[in-house]
Amino acid sequence: HEKQIMDEIVLLHRSTGNYYTLNQTGTAIWKYCAEGRKWEEILDFVSREYQIEKTMLEEEIGFYLQELVQEGILEIL
Repeated sequence: HEKQIMDEIVLLHRSTGNYYTLNQTGTAIWKYCAEGRKWEEILDFVSREYQIEKTMLEEEIGFYLQELVQEGILEIL
């Protein structure tokens, strides 16, 4: 379950009762994932939006998505 508050999203994991708050960047990545966007599309977006080289983002975004998967919040198909 999710609730948008301004430019952040608060997620509730119904099974555990844990809440997670995503900042503006995390919210944008979350929305891209929800739309079924591919890895390259996510990297392109964040790279353009924040003017950071994609190679620098790969590890950081990969770690972020891996955390969401490990917490059971995100499922990668």
